[in-house]
Amino acid sequence: MSPNAVQYAVVESILDSELYEGIDEKIFWALIQSIPLLLIAALIPFLATVEALRPEAEDTALWFQRSGSLTVLFAVLSEFRLQTVDEHINPRGIWDSFQENMKQKYSRKHFLLSAISVLLAIIGTIIWGYGDLFIAIP
Repeated sequence: MSPNAVQYAVVESILDSELYEGIDEKIFWALIQSIPLLLIAALIPFLATVEALRPEAEDTALWFQRSGSLTVLFAVLSEFRLQTVDEHINPRGIWDSFQENMKQKYSRKHFLLSAISVLLAIIGTIIWGYGDLFIAIP
């Protein structure tokens, strides 16, 4: 290896470490923060059917239907949180080894959480539109 190549490699590693400092932690916390949002989104429709949590003047079917809007809200919040780190997990253009490592480390987790977010948003939309009919069916 020539001396210029060694110098270039050292400079490149210094620039990479400064450029990507904290990215791994940022991705990790974005994934972790999306999990409670997804859990809330999934639990809201079930909690809406609990008699003790429902106002007395409200019909269970209507309360369940309204829960769909909150399910969509939390699913979309989770997806927005995941999108903040998408550029680091799914880079466009030329990649370096750091980005390749981040893709290998987090790509499946990111995809799974994103797919769950979309699925919950779809389910929430269906509940929001037709939830009163689902509860009214004997």
